[in-house]
Amino acid sequence: MISEYGMAQIANRVSTLLAQGAYIKDGQQITVPIFRKEHSGNTIKVYLYLTDEDAGTFSEFQILDEEGNVILSKPDSIIKDASKGLLIAFEVRIQEVEN
Repeated sequence: MISEYGMAQIANRVSTLLAQGAYIKDGQQITVPIFRKEHSGNTIKVYLYLTDEDAGTFSEFQILDEEGNVILSKPDSIIKDASKGLLIAFEVRIQEVEN
C-alpha cells in the first residue's frame, strides 16, 4: 500500500513533468504557460486560461513536458467570443491497484 507521504511524492513528481500548455486556435497551434497547477492527495489538477481577449475556434487542448511532448490531452472543440475568459481543466488521479 502506498503511504500518504508516498502518494504526495508521486503526485509532486508527476506535477513537475507538466511544463506548458498548447491548443489549436483557428487552425494554428499555440503554446502557452500553464495558468495553475494544484496537487492534493492523489489528485493533480492543471489549468489553462483563455482570457476574455481570446476569441476564435479552439481545439486539441494539451499539457506538454519541457520538450514539447504531449502528456495530457483533451480533444474538445469550442467556439469562444471575446466577452469572457475560459478555464480549461485537466485532472489526473493516481490510484494504487493491488493484485
